[in-house]
Amino acid sequence: MSVRSGTLTVVIRMTSGDLVAELRGHQWVVRDAGGATVAWISPAGTVWSVSTLLGAADAGRYFTARDALDSLAQLRGAPSLE
Repeated sequence: MSVRSGTLTVVIRMTSGDLVAELRGHQWVVRDAGGATVAWISPAGTVWSVSTLLGAADAGRYFTARDALDSLAQLRGAPSLE
C-alpha cells in the first residue's frame, strides 16, 4: 500500500515462481522478475483464461486466477508456491 496526498492506493498482487501478477481492473497483468509483461489472466465467464504476447498460452481454463498463475509458472520451469 502507498499513500499519496491523502489518497490511499491499494495494489493487489500474487506471486508464483518468478512471476508476479497484479490486479488491474478485472484482469491480472503477469510480469517476470525483470518486470516485463508476459501474460494476462482474464475472467471468461465462470473460469479464467490466459493470454500471452505471442498468442501462445496453456489451452486450459482455470477455476481460479491462482491456478492460472501457477500453471504459467510451471510452464516457465519455476516451482509453484503452493
